[in-house]
Amino acid sequence: MPKISSPTLYLLPLYIMMAVGTIYPIAYSVILSVSYYNLSNLKDAKFVGLENFLFAVGDKNFLESLGNTFVFTLGHLVFGILTGLLLALILNEEFRGKNFFKALCIFLPWSVSPIVNGFVWRYLLNPQYGAINRILLTLGVVKDPVPFLANSTLAMPSMIVAALWKDTPFIALLFWAALRSISPELYESAKIDGAGMFGRFRHISLPQTAVSLLIVAALEMMNGIGVFALVFTLTGGGPGRATSTIFLNAYQTAFYGLDLGYGAAISYIGTGLSLIFGLIYIFFLSPPGIKEA
Repeated sequence: MPKISSPTLYLLPLYIMMAVGTIYPIAYSVILSVSYYNLSNLKDAKFVGLENFLFAVGDKNFLESLGNTFVFTLGHLVFGILTGLLLALILNEEFRGKNFFKALCIFLPWSVSPIVNGFVWRYLLNPQYGAINRILLTLGVVKDPVPFLANSTLAMPSMIVAALWKDTPFIALLFWAALRSISPELYESAKIDGAGMFGRFRHISLPQTAVSLLIVAALEMMNGIGVFALVFTLTGGGPGRATSTIFLNAYQTAFYGLDLGYGAAISYIGTGLSLIFGLIYIFFLSPPGIKEA
Protein backbone atom coordinates (compact mmCIF):
# COMPACT_ATOMS: atom_id res chain seq x y z
CA MET A 1 0.00 0.00 0.00
CA PRO A 2 1.56 3.35 -0.98
CA LYS A 3 2.55 5.56 1.91
CA ILE A 4 0.72 8.88 2.12
CA SER A 5 3.05 11.79 2.76
CA SER A 6 2.31 14.13 5.65
CA PRO A 7 1.55 17.21 3.48
CA THR A 8 -0.98 15.21 1.47
CA LEU A 9 -2.57 13.90 4.64
CA TYR A 10 -2.85 17.39 6.09
CA LEU A 11 -4.44 18.67 2.88
CA LEU A 12 -6.87 15.77 2.63
CA PRO A 13 -9.74 17.63 4.40
CA LEU A 14 -9.29 20.52 1.95
CA TYR A 15 -9.42 18.13 -1.01
CA ILE A 16 -12.62 16.59 0.36
CA MET A 17 -14.19 20.02 0.86
CA MET A 18 -13.24 21.02 -2.70
CA ALA A 19 -14.73 17.82 -4.07
CA VAL A 20 -17.97 18.25 -2.16
CA GLY A 21 -18.27 22.01 -2.66
CA THR A 22 -17.00 22.36 -6.22
CA ILE A 23 -16.55 19.17 -8.21
CA TYR A 24 -19.84 17.55 -7.20
CA PRO A 25 -22.03 20.63 -7.98
CA ILE A 26 -20.34 21.05 -11.36
CA ALA A 27 -20.82 17.38 -12.24
CA TYR A 28 -24.43 17.48 -11.05
CA SER A 29 -25.18 20.61 -13.09
CA VAL A 30 -23.73 18.96 -16.20
CA ILE A 31 -26.09 16.03 -15.67
CA LEU A 32 -29.00 18.44 -15.20
CA SER A 33 -28.18 20.30 -18.42
CA VAL A 34 -28.72 17.14 -20.48
CA SER A 35 -31.85 16.08 -18.61
CA TYR A 36 -35.47 17.06 -18.39
CA TYR A 37 -35.71 17.88 -14.68
CA ASN A 38 -38.61 20.09 -13.67
CA LEU A 39 -39.41 20.30 -9.96
CA SER A 40 -43.12 20.57 -10.75
CA ASN A 41 -43.07 17.27 -12.62
CA LEU A 42 -40.34 15.07 -11.17
CA LYS A 43 -41.97 11.81 -12.26
CA ASP A 44 -41.15 12.64 -15.90
CA ALA A 45 -37.46 13.40 -15.22
CA LYS A 46 -35.31 11.79 -17.91
CA PHE A 47 -32.14 12.11 -19.99
CA VAL A 48 -32.72 14.23 -23.12
CA GLY A 49 -29.18 14.75 -24.42
CA LEU A 50 -28.71 18.07 -26.22
CA GLU A 51 -32.42 18.81 -26.39
CA ASN A 52 -32.21 21.62 -23.83
CA PHE A 53 -29.44 23.33 -25.80
CA LEU A 54 -31.31 22.97 -29.09
CA PHE A 55 -34.48 24.32 -27.51
CA ALA A 56 -32.59 27.48 -26.51
CA VAL A 57 -31.95 28.28 -30.19
CA GLY A 58 -35.66 28.87 -30.74
CA ASP A 59 -36.52 30.21 -27.29
CA LYS A 60 -37.62 33.84 -27.57
CA ASN A 61 -36.78 34.65 -23.95
CA PHE A 62 -33.29 33.19 -24.26
CA LEU A 63 -32.57 34.99 -27.54
CA GLU A 64 -33.76 38.25 -26.01
CA SER A 65 -31.50 37.76 -22.98
CA LEU A 66 -28.63 36.89 -25.33
CA GLY A 67 -29.13 40.12 -27.26
CA ASN A 68 -29.34 42.14 -24.04
CA THR A 69 -26.14 40.53 -22.80
CA PHE A 70 -24.22 41.54 -25.91
CA VAL A 71 -25.62 45.09 -25.81
CA PHE A 72 -24.53 45.40 -22.19
CA THR A 73 -21.14 43.82 -22.90
CA LEU A 74 -20.44 46.08 -25.88
CA GLY A 75 -21.46 49.25 -24.04
CA HIS A 76 -19.53 48.21 -20.95
CA LEU A 77 -16.46 47.42 -23.05
CA VAL A 78 -16.37 50.55 -25.21
CA PHE A 79 -17.17 53.11 -22.53
CA GLY A 80 -15.13 51.22 -19.95
CA ILE A 81 -12.01 51.46 -22.11
CA LEU A 82 -12.60 55.14 -22.89
CA THR A 83 -13.26 56.21 -19.28
CA GLY A 84 -10.57 53.90 -17.93
CA LEU A 85 -7.97 55.32 -20.28
CA LEU A 86 -9.05 58.87 -19.41
CA LEU A 87 -8.71 58.14 -15.69
CA ALA A 88 -5.31 56.55 -16.28
CA LEU A 89 -4.09 59.64 -18.14
CA ILE A 90 -5.27 61.82 -15.25
CA LEU A 91 -3.55 59.58 -12.70
CA ASN A 92 -0.36 59.73 -14.72
CA GLU A 93 -0.16 63.48 -14.14
CA GLU A 94 0.99 65.15 -10.93
CA PHE A 95 -1.54 67.52 -9.41
CA ARG A 96 -2.71 68.72 -6.05
CA GLY A 97 -5.23 66.41 -4.37
CA LYS A 98 -4.17 63.38 -6.41
CA ASN A 99 -4.41 61.02 -3.43
CA PHE A 100 -7.95 62.21 -2.69
CA PHE A 101 -8.84 61.72 -6.36
CA LYS A 102 -7.50 58.15 -6.27
CA ALA A 103 -9.43 57.34 -3.10
CA LEU A 104 -12.70 58.80 -4.42
CA CYS A 105 -12.60 57.66 -8.04
CA ILE A 106 -10.52 54.47 -7.86
CA PHE A 107 -10.41 52.72 -4.51
CA LEU A 108 -13.93 53.53 -3.27
CA PRO A 109 -15.86 52.18 -6.31
CA TRP A 110 -13.53 49.19 -6.63
CA SER A 111 -14.07 48.17 -3.00
CA VAL A 112 -17.85 47.97 -3.34
CA SER A 113 -19.31 44.52 -4.03
CA PRO A 114 -21.51 44.05 -7.13
CA ILE A 115 -24.62 43.46 -5.01
CA VAL A 116 -24.05 46.60 -2.94
CA ASN A 117 -23.33 48.51 -6.14
CA GLY A 118 -26.70 47.45 -7.52
CA PHE A 119 -28.59 48.57 -4.42
CA VAL A 120 -26.70 51.89 -4.30
CA TRP A 121 -27.58 52.74 -7.90
CA ARG A 122 -31.13 51.53 -7.41
CA TYR A 123 -31.44 54.18 -4.70
CA LEU A 124 -29.65 56.87 -6.73
CA LEU A 125 -31.90 56.33 -9.77
CA ASN A 126 -35.17 56.15 -7.85
CA PRO A 127 -37.66 58.65 -9.35
CA GLN A 128 -39.16 59.64 -5.97
CA TYR A 129 -36.18 60.07 -3.66
CA GLY A 130 -33.12 59.32 -5.79
CA ALA A 131 -30.23 61.78 -5.69
CA ILE A 132 -29.79 61.87 -9.47
CA ASN A 133 -33.38 62.92 -10.13
CA ARG A 134 -33.12 65.47 -7.32
CA ILE A 135 -30.06 67.02 -8.98
CA LEU A 136 -31.65 67.05 -12.43
CA LEU A 137 -34.80 68.70 -11.08
CA THR A 138 -32.82 71.28 -9.11
CA LEU A 139 -30.75 72.23 -12.15
CA GLY A 140 -33.84 72.43 -14.32
CA VAL A 141 -32.62 69.76 -16.72
CA VAL A 142 -35.94 67.89 -16.42
CA LYS A 143 -39.39 69.03 -15.34
CA ASP A 144 -40.58 65.69 -13.99
CA PRO A 145 -38.71 62.81 -12.32
CA VAL A 146 -37.19 60.36 -14.82
CA PRO A 147 -38.04 56.67 -14.23
CA PHE A 148 -34.62 55.42 -15.31
CA LEU A 149 -35.17 51.80 -14.31
CA ALA A 150 -38.84 51.63 -15.34
CA ASN A 151 -38.20 52.90 -18.86
CA SER A 152 -37.27 50.19 -21.38
CA THR A 153 -35.09 52.67 -23.29
CA LEU A 154 -33.19 54.05 -20.28
CA ALA A 155 -32.88 50.88 -18.18
CA MET A 156 -29.99 49.35 -20.12
CA PRO A 157 -27.89 52.55 -20.31
CA SER A 158 -28.52 53.03 -16.58
CA MET A 159 -27.26 49.54 -15.88
CA ILE A 160 -24.16 50.15 -18.00
CA VAL A 161 -23.42 53.37 -16.08
CA ALA A 162 -23.78 51.53 -12.77
CA ALA A 163 -21.40 48.82 -13.96
CA LEU A 164 -18.89 51.37 -15.22
CA TRP A 165 -18.79 53.16 -11.86
CA LYS A 166 -17.51 50.00 -10.22
CA ASP A 167 -15.45 48.37 -12.99
CA THR A 168 -13.73 51.37 -14.59
CA PRO A 169 -11.20 51.78 -11.71
CA PHE A 170 -9.76 48.32 -12.44
CA ILE A 171 -9.42 49.21 -16.13
CA ALA A 172 -7.81 52.52 -15.19
CA LEU A 173 -5.25 50.79 -12.97
CA LEU A 174 -4.24 48.44 -15.78
CA PHE A 175 -3.75 51.37 -18.16
CA TRP A 176 -1.99 53.42 -15.48
CA ALA A 177 0.48 50.60 -14.85
CA ALA A 178 1.24 50.53 -18.58
CA LEU A 179 1.68 54.30 -18.69
CA ARG A 180 4.00 54.24 -15.68
CA SER A 181 6.27 51.79 -17.50
CA ILE A 182 6.88 54.27 -20.34
CA SER A 183 10.21 56.08 -20.09
CA PRO A 184 9.78 59.85 -19.47
CA GLU A 185 12.59 60.39 -21.98
CA LEU A 186 10.24 59.41 -24.79
CA TYR A 187 7.83 62.19 -23.85
CA GLU A 188 10.70 64.68 -23.48
CA SER A 189 12.03 63.78 -26.92
CA ALA A 190 8.55 64.12 -28.40
CA LYS A 191 8.16 67.57 -26.83
CA ILE A 192 11.50 68.65 -28.29
CA ASP A 193 10.34 67.46 -31.70
CA GLY A 194 7.26 69.63 -31.34
CA ALA A 195 4.67 66.94 -30.58
CA GLY A 196 1.60 68.23 -28.76
CA MET A 197 -0.46 66.45 -26.13
CA PHE A 198 -2.53 64.56 -28.69
CA GLY A 199 0.55 63.65 -30.71
CA ARG A 200 2.32 62.26 -27.64
CA PHE A 201 -0.77 60.25 -26.78
CA ARG A 202 -1.19 58.90 -30.30
CA HIS A 203 2.43 57.98 -30.99
CA ILE A 204 3.68 57.05 -27.49
CA SER A 205 0.95 56.39 -24.93
CA LEU A 206 -1.48 54.50 -27.14
CA PRO A 207 1.04 52.06 -28.70
CA GLN A 208 2.63 51.38 -25.30
CA THR A 209 -0.76 50.52 -23.78
CA ALA A 210 -1.83 48.24 -26.65
CA VAL A 211 -1.17 45.04 -24.67
CA SER A 212 -3.18 46.35 -21.72
CA LEU A 213 -5.96 47.27 -24.14
CA LEU A 214 -6.16 43.69 -25.41
CA ILE A 215 -6.16 42.31 -21.86
CA VAL A 216 -8.92 44.70 -20.83
CA ALA A 217 -10.98 43.83 -23.90
CA ALA A 218 -10.82 40.09 -23.18
CA LEU A 219 -11.54 40.47 -19.46
CA GLU A 220 -14.40 42.92 -19.98
CA MET A 221 -16.03 40.68 -22.58
CA MET A 222 -15.98 37.81 -20.09
CA ASN A 223 -17.21 40.02 -17.25
CA GLY A 224 -19.97 41.49 -19.40
CA ILE A 225 -21.29 38.09 -20.47
CA GLY A 226 -21.14 36.83 -16.87
CA VAL A 227 -23.00 39.78 -15.31
CA PHE A 228 -25.61 38.65 -12.80
CA ALA A 229 -25.42 40.32 -9.37
CA LEU A 230 -25.81 43.85 -10.74
CA VAL A 231 -28.81 43.16 -12.96
CA PHE A 232 -30.41 40.99 -10.27
CA THR A 233 -30.30 43.75 -7.65
CA LEU A 234 -30.70 46.79 -9.91
CA THR A 235 -33.44 45.91 -12.40
CA GLY A 236 -34.32 42.25 -11.92
CA GLY A 237 -34.29 41.99 -15.72
CA GLY A 238 -37.01 44.61 -16.14
CA PRO A 239 -38.87 46.52 -17.21
CA GLY A 240 -40.39 43.51 -18.89
CA ARG A 241 -37.30 41.70 -20.16
CA ALA A 242 -35.44 44.81 -21.34
CA THR A 243 -32.36 44.10 -19.19
CA SER A 244 -32.60 40.33 -18.77
CA THR A 245 -29.20 38.71 -19.34
CA ILE A 246 -28.11 35.12 -19.95
CA PHE A 247 -27.32 34.19 -16.36
CA LEU A 248 -30.34 36.01 -14.94
CA ASN A 249 -32.48 34.11 -17.44
CA ALA A 250 -30.86 30.87 -16.28
CA TYR A 251 -31.56 31.75 -12.65
CA GLN A 252 -35.20 32.67 -13.31
CA THR A 253 -35.75 29.58 -15.44
CA ALA A 254 -34.33 27.29 -12.76
CA PHE A 255 -35.71 28.85 -9.58
CA TYR A 256 -38.85 30.67 -10.74
CA GLY A 257 -39.86 28.31 -13.54
CA LEU A 258 -38.54 25.27 -11.58
CA ASP A 259 -36.96 23.90 -14.77
CA LEU A 260 -33.53 23.01 -13.43
CA GLY A 261 -32.47 21.13 -16.55
CA TYR A 262 -33.09 23.94 -19.01
CA GLY A 263 -31.74 26.52 -16.54
CA ALA A 264 -28.49 24.57 -16.25
CA ALA A 265 -28.24 24.36 -20.05
CA ILE A 266 -28.65 28.14 -20.38
CA SER A 267 -25.94 28.75 -17.79
CA TYR A 268 -23.55 26.47 -19.68
CA ILE A 269 -24.24 28.34 -22.91
CA GLY A 270 -23.24 31.55 -21.12
CA THR A 271 -20.19 29.84 -19.64
CA GLY A 272 -19.21 28.61 -23.09
CA LEU A 273 -19.39 32.13 -24.52
CA SER A 274 -17.17 33.45 -21.72
CA LEU A 275 -14.77 30.56 -22.27
CA ILE A 276 -14.43 31.46 -25.94
CA PHE A 277 -13.13 34.93 -25.10
CA GLY A 278 -10.87 33.46 -22.42
CA LEU A 279 -9.33 31.08 -24.96
CA ILE A 280 -8.94 33.90 -27.48
CA TYR A 281 -6.95 35.82 -24.89
CA ILE A 282 -4.79 32.83 -23.90
CA PHE A 283 -3.93 31.65 -27.41
CA PHE A 284 -3.88 34.89 -29.40
CA LEU A 285 -3.45 37.87 -27.10
CA SER A 286 -1.43 36.71 -24.10
CA PRO A 287 2.40 36.85 -23.86
CA PRO A 288 4.28 33.68 -24.92
CA GLY A 289 5.13 32.78 -21.32
CA ILE A 290 1.48 32.46 -20.37
CA LYS A 291 0.73 30.20 -23.33
CA GLU A 292 3.58 27.88 -22.43
CA ALA A 293 2.47 27.73 -18.80
